[in-house]
Amino acid sequence: MIRLLYTILYRIRKRISIHRDIRYVGKSRFRAHPSTHLILKNSKIIIENGTFSVGMVYGKYGGYGIDPGKDNCRIHLINSTLRIAGDVILYPGCRIIGNNAEIIIRNGTRINAPSYIIAEKKIEIGENCLISFNVTIRDNDGHKHSWGDESPAYRNREVTIQNNCWIGQDVLILKGVTLGKGSMVSAGSVITKDVPENSLAGNHSVILRSNINWEE
Repeated sequence: MIRLLYTILYRIRKRISIHRDIRYVGKSRFRAHPSTHLILKNSKIIIENGTFSVGMVYGKYGGYGIDPGKDNCRIHLINSTLRIAGDVILYPGCRIIGNNAEIIIRNGTRINAPSYIIAEKKIEIGENCLISFNVTIRDNDGHKHSWGDESPAYRNREVTIQNNCWIGQDVLILKGVTLGKGSMVSAGSVITKDVPENSLAGNHSVILRSNINWEE
Protein backbone atom coordinates (compact mmCIF):
# COMPACT_ATOMS: atom_id res chain seq x y z
CA MET A 1 0.00 0.00 0.00
CA ILE A 2 2.81 2.41 0.90
CA ARG A 3 4.67 1.48 -2.28
CA LEU A 4 1.53 2.15 -4.34
CA LEU A 5 1.09 5.54 -2.66
CA TYR A 6 4.70 6.51 -3.39
CA THR A 7 4.25 5.45 -7.03
CA ILE A 8 1.14 7.60 -7.39
CA LEU A 9 2.81 10.61 -5.74
CA TYR A 10 5.87 10.20 -7.96
CA ARG A 11 3.75 10.16 -11.11
CA ILE A 12 1.78 13.23 -9.99
CA ARG A 13 4.97 15.15 -9.17
CA LYS A 14 6.51 14.13 -12.49
CA ARG A 15 3.44 15.25 -14.43
CA ILE A 16 3.33 18.61 -12.60
CA SER A 17 7.06 19.10 -13.27
CA ILE A 18 6.65 18.39 -16.98
CA HIS A 19 3.67 20.71 -17.34
CA ARG A 20 5.73 23.56 -15.89
CA ASP A 21 7.77 23.30 -19.11
CA ILE A 22 4.70 23.69 -21.33
CA ARG A 23 3.91 27.33 -22.16
CA TYR A 24 0.51 28.47 -23.42
CA VAL A 25 0.03 31.53 -25.62
CA GLY A 26 -3.50 32.82 -26.18
CA LYS A 27 -6.33 30.28 -26.08
CA SER A 28 -4.30 27.08 -26.17
CA ARG A 29 -4.72 23.51 -24.95
CA PHE A 30 -2.59 20.40 -24.60
CA ARG A 31 -4.57 17.16 -25.04
CA ALA A 32 -2.42 14.07 -24.49
CA HIS A 33 -3.38 10.44 -24.05
CA PRO A 34 -2.33 9.17 -20.58
CA SER A 35 0.16 6.79 -22.22
CA THR A 36 2.09 9.67 -23.79
CA HIS A 37 5.74 9.63 -22.74
CA LEU A 38 7.26 13.09 -22.19
CA ILE A 39 10.90 13.77 -21.30
CA LEU A 40 11.82 17.47 -21.20
CA LYS A 41 15.36 18.25 -20.03
CA ASN A 42 16.12 21.97 -20.07
CA SER A 43 13.48 22.19 -22.79
CA LYS A 44 10.01 23.55 -23.38
CA ILE A 45 6.90 23.07 -25.47
CA ILE A 46 5.20 26.30 -26.58
CA ILE A 47 1.59 26.07 -27.77
CA GLU A 48 0.33 29.17 -29.54
CA ASN A 49 -3.38 29.85 -30.12
CA GLY A 50 -4.45 26.29 -30.74
CA THR A 51 -4.76 22.72 -29.51
CA PHE A 52 -1.88 20.26 -29.49
CA SER A 53 -3.43 16.78 -29.58
CA VAL A 54 -1.05 13.92 -28.83
CA GLY A 55 -1.83 10.23 -29.01
CA MET A 56 -5.59 10.64 -29.37
CA VAL A 57 -7.82 8.81 -31.87
CA TYR A 58 -10.97 10.54 -33.03
CA GLY A 59 -12.80 11.86 -36.08
CA LYS A 60 -12.69 10.51 -39.60
CA TYR A 61 -8.89 10.21 -39.49
CA GLY A 62 -8.86 8.00 -36.39
CA GLY A 63 -8.86 4.23 -36.18
CA TYR A 64 -6.74 2.12 -38.56
CA GLY A 65 -6.39 -0.50 -35.82
CA ILE A 66 -4.28 1.78 -33.60
CA ASP A 67 -4.38 1.27 -29.85
CA PRO A 68 -3.47 4.57 -28.11
CA GLY A 69 -2.53 2.71 -24.93
CA LYS A 70 0.04 0.50 -26.65
CA ASP A 71 1.07 2.72 -29.57
CA ASN A 72 1.99 5.60 -27.31
CA CYS A 73 3.46 8.90 -28.48
CA ARG A 74 6.89 9.96 -27.24
CA ILE A 75 8.27 13.49 -27.07
CA HIS A 76 11.88 13.56 -25.86
CA LEU A 77 13.60 16.95 -25.79
CA ILE A 78 17.05 17.89 -24.49
CA ASN A 79 18.05 21.58 -24.61
CA SER A 80 15.35 22.03 -27.25
CA THR A 81 12.12 23.86 -28.04
CA LEU A 82 9.01 22.39 -29.65
CA ARG A 83 6.77 25.19 -30.91
CA ILE A 84 3.19 24.37 -31.90
CA ALA A 85 1.53 27.23 -33.80
CA GLY A 86 -2.20 26.51 -34.01
CA ASP A 87 -4.01 23.17 -34.09
CA VAL A 88 -1.69 20.18 -34.57
CA ILE A 89 -2.39 16.45 -34.27
CA LEU A 90 0.09 13.66 -33.53
CA TYR A 91 -1.65 10.32 -33.89
CA PRO A 92 -0.73 7.41 -31.59
CA GLY A 93 2.78 6.06 -32.08
CA CYS A 94 4.50 9.25 -33.26
CA ARG A 95 7.95 10.20 -31.97
CA ILE A 96 9.49 13.68 -31.69
CA ILE A 97 13.13 13.73 -30.61
CA GLY A 98 15.12 16.95 -30.22
CA ASN A 99 18.67 17.51 -29.01
CA ASN A 100 19.89 21.13 -28.99
CA ALA A 101 17.22 21.79 -31.59
CA GLU A 102 14.19 23.85 -32.54
CA ILE A 103 11.12 22.12 -33.94
CA ILE A 104 8.18 24.10 -35.30
CA ILE A 105 4.87 22.59 -36.45
CA ARG A 106 2.17 24.90 -37.76
CA ASN A 107 -1.62 25.01 -37.85
CA GLY A 108 -3.64 22.25 -39.46
CA THR A 109 -0.81 19.72 -39.77
CA ARG A 110 -1.50 16.07 -38.96
CA ILE A 111 1.17 13.42 -38.47
CA ASN A 112 0.33 9.72 -38.65
CA ALA A 113 2.09 6.89 -36.86
CA PRO A 114 4.65 5.53 -36.50
CA SER A 115 6.39 8.64 -37.83
CA TYR A 116 9.60 10.15 -36.46
CA ILE A 117 10.85 13.74 -36.30
CA ILE A 118 14.50 13.73 -35.25
CA ALA A 119 16.16 17.13 -34.88
CA GLU A 120 19.60 18.30 -33.83
CA LYS A 121 19.35 21.74 -35.41
CA LYS A 122 15.99 22.88 -36.82
CA ILE A 123 12.98 21.25 -38.45
CA GLU A 124 10.02 23.39 -39.49
CA ILE A 125 6.73 22.00 -40.81
CA GLY A 126 4.25 24.47 -42.27
CA GLU A 127 0.48 24.73 -42.22
CA ASN A 128 -2.01 22.10 -43.40
CA CYS A 129 0.57 19.41 -44.08
CA LEU A 130 -0.48 15.77 -44.19
CA ILE A 131 2.21 13.30 -43.15
CA SER A 132 1.36 9.66 -43.73
CA PHE A 133 2.37 6.46 -41.93
CA ASN A 134 5.98 5.58 -41.07
CA VAL A 135 7.57 8.84 -42.27
CA THR A 136 10.96 9.91 -40.91
CA ILE A 137 12.15 13.53 -41.06
CA ARG A 138 15.63 14.27 -39.78
CA ASP A 139 18.10 17.15 -40.03
CA ASN A 140 21.11 15.06 -39.04
CA ASP A 141 22.99 11.85 -39.74
CA GLY A 142 23.13 10.79 -36.11
CA HIS A 143 26.92 10.46 -36.16
CA LYS A 144 30.10 12.23 -37.20
CA HIS A 145 31.68 11.62 -40.60
CA SER A 146 34.30 13.07 -42.92
CA TRP A 147 35.86 12.87 -46.38
CA GLY A 148 39.55 12.70 -47.18
CA ASP A 149 41.74 14.48 -44.63
CA GLU A 150 38.86 16.24 -42.87
CA SER A 151 38.19 15.60 -39.20
CA PRO A 152 34.93 13.75 -38.47
CA ALA A 153 32.15 16.19 -37.54
CA TYR A 154 28.40 16.46 -37.17
CA ARG A 155 26.96 18.00 -40.34
CA ASN A 156 23.43 18.99 -39.39
CA ARG A 157 21.35 21.07 -41.84
CA GLU A 158 17.88 22.53 -41.40
CA VAL A 159 14.80 20.89 -42.90
CA THR A 160 11.85 23.03 -44.04
CA ILE A 161 8.49 21.69 -45.15
CA GLN A 162 6.40 24.54 -46.44
CA ASN A 163 2.61 24.86 -46.30
CA ASN A 164 0.19 22.34 -47.74
CA CYS A 165 2.62 19.47 -48.39
CA TRP A 166 1.57 15.83 -48.60
CA ILE A 167 4.18 13.25 -47.64
CA GLY A 168 3.33 9.65 -48.55
CA GLN A 169 3.83 6.48 -46.58
CA ASP A 170 7.35 5.17 -45.75
CA VAL A 171 9.12 8.36 -46.86
CA LEU A 172 12.54 9.40 -45.52
CA ILE A 173 13.38 13.12 -45.66
CA LEU A 174 17.04 13.86 -44.97
CA LYS A 175 19.01 16.89 -43.79
CA GLY A 176 19.07 20.15 -45.73
CA VAL A 177 15.87 19.49 -47.67
CA THR A 178 13.16 22.07 -48.40
CA LEU A 179 9.78 20.88 -49.68
CA GLY A 180 8.14 23.71 -51.58
CA LYS A 181 4.58 24.84 -50.93
CA GLY A 182 1.94 22.43 -52.19
CA SER A 183 4.39 19.67 -53.06
CA MET A 184 3.84 15.92 -52.73
CA VAL A 185 6.24 13.04 -52.06
CA SER A 186 5.32 9.59 -53.36
CA ALA A 187 5.29 6.60 -51.03
CA GLY A 188 8.59 4.88 -50.25
CA SER A 189 10.79 7.76 -51.45
CA VAL A 190 14.10 8.93 -50.00
CA ILE A 191 14.33 12.73 -50.38
CA THR A 192 17.84 14.20 -50.40
CA LYS A 193 17.33 17.40 -52.43
CA ASP A 194 14.88 20.31 -52.51
CA VAL A 195 11.48 19.80 -54.11
CA PRO A 196 9.96 22.79 -56.00
CA GLU A 197 6.51 24.16 -55.23
CA ASN A 198 3.51 22.18 -56.53
CA SER A 199 5.67 19.26 -57.64
CA LEU A 200 5.38 15.50 -57.16
CA ALA A 201 8.72 14.00 -56.12
CA GLY A 202 9.77 10.36 -56.22
CA ASN A 203 12.80 8.48 -54.96
CA HIS A 204 16.05 10.48 -54.78
CA SER A 205 14.01 13.69 -55.30
CA VAL A 206 13.29 12.94 -58.97
CA ILE A 207 10.46 15.27 -60.08
CA LEU A 208 7.67 13.13 -61.52
CA ARG A 209 5.07 15.87 -62.14
CA SER A 210 4.93 19.68 -62.00
CA ASN A 211 2.08 22.13 -61.48
CA ILE A 212 0.09 19.70 -59.35
CA ASN A 213 -2.68 20.40 -56.89
CA TRP A 214 -3.99 18.08 -54.21
CA GLU A 215 -6.77 17.99 -51.69
CA GLU A 216 -8.30 15.45 -49.32
